[in-house]
Amino acid sequence: MKEEVLRISHVSKVYKMDGVTFTALDDVSLVVGKGEFVAIMGPSGSGKSTLMHIVGCLDRPTTGTVEVSGRDIFHASDRELARIRNTSIGFVFQQFNLLRKTSAIANVELPLIYRGMSSRERRERAKTMLAEVGLGDKLPNVPSQLSGGQQQRVAIARALVTDPQILLADEPTGNLDSKSGTEILSLFDDLHANGRTIILVTHEANVASHARRVIRIADGRIIEDKKQS
Repeated sequence: MKEEVLRISHVSKVYKMDGVTFTALDDVSLVVGKGEFVAIMGPSGSGKSTLMHIVGCLDRPTTGTVEVSGRDIFHASDRELARIRNTSIGFVFQQFNLLRKTSAIANVELPLIYRGMSSRERRERAKTMLAEVGLGDKLPNVPSQLSGGQQQRVAIARALVTDPQILLADEPTGNLDSKSGTEILSLFDDLHANGRTIILVTHEANVASHARRVIRIADGRIIEDKKQS
């Protein structure tokens, strides 16, 4: 077994609203090894978004244990969770979430500011990451000067600039045309080939087909976990 970067054991997540109890996750267990490319699939309401929030240390489970790079998030303080998010997880969202009036390189630098890194070192690392995603010539461009696919590449560079253990992508092609979506998925293929650990949340089979392992979730439970070539 490869070195573990994520271990989820018997996790459940229960929400209580207006006297009604809703179980979003029900006894979910899984392990992700370093360098794996995993897709989590499921329809709307299946629990995949709740699982993503827990994997991303954005929420805690009601019961069960979650370890990210060996660190237990169930008992972690809010400050510790923020540190884990900043050091161990890189997030890529459907909406890009870029600062609209800020250059590509400044957007990529943002996560490094919280590390107390010097401006010179931040800039060099951001330049390197933008070059890695094919945007070495777009450093000064603001998002409005970039295509949707280019904006998502900036978001991926921002996610990777901290050298996280896990790249966590939530419907990363959902706001892109088919050509741009294909290019982004090709970039994920390259990142995986270079040893990155990727967890991709999607409801689209063609997107999940790029992963080497597909986990299907329905009604809060894992119903299938299989590897694919």
